Amino acid sequence: MKSSSCLSTALLGLSLLFASTGAQAASDVRTVGSSNLRFGVVDLTPNDGRAADFRVNTVSTELYMWFSPRDWSIPNVSEHYSVGAGPHTLERNLRGAYADITLGATPGNTDIRYRSETSNPIHVDITAGYKQTIALTLKAHSLLTVNGTAHQSLANSYPPGIHTPSGQFSASLSGVGPGSSQSDFIMIIDQPWRDFSRSQDFQLAYANLSDHDITVNLSLAGNVSAHPVPEPATYAMLGAGLALLGLTARRRPRRHEA
Repeated sequence: MKSSSCLSTALLGLSLLFASTGAQAASDVRTVGSSNLRFGVVDLTPNDGRAADFRVNTVSTELYMWFSPRDWSIPNVSEHYSVGAGPHTLERNLRGAYADITLGATPGNTDIRYRSETSNPIHVDITAGYKQTIALTLKAHSLLTVNGTAHQSLANSYPPGIHTPSGQFSASLSGVGPGSSQSDFIMIIDQPWRDFSRSQDFQLAYANLSDHDITVNLSLAGNVSAHPVPEPATYAMLGAGLALLGLTARRRPRRHEA
């Protein structure tokens, strides 16, 4: 009985020790988005008497967000729906982890932000993102150009390996129907655990070489995810607990034999 009591006390002490080791105040902020979207058109056959042109038909945006607690007793938080252009904001939070997606009034002005304001962010996996599709009509013998700026940033106060928020932005301009092509841009950060703030201009182009109007889709997509890993103290506590339980199991038969 005395041995069992000592083991229980030891387990409790180890739990408190490792819990206090892991409970270090920290926070991080991760952003992904785009801005300054501009359209242009070039006449590929200026002498044919037909002016080059385009028009924007529709704008639709798909939004999604998932918070997945590692504690199965806590319900998931999820959102998945579509809206038009904007302005629109989706905000959710769970156990000190926050995410929001903001759509500006002008298509292409988008921003995703994830932040953690808890001393121990290892309990929630998060994914948030959007896909904005702009459908356009491009006149015959016209070259459509799309320019914009993509941005990403991270301010991370957690040590490497403890918290790994990541994200990316992509843009594509593609035609609809046989013989269509696609122009792409993607921005990914190689080392998501290091602090940075970066913006990059992009340009896409699509040529309508046919004699009739065609439909062209511009897709802008961004996402942020945070998949924290347990701290070393968590593994140490688990190992110590298993070792003490194994010792308890070994000692019990000996007392019965005596």
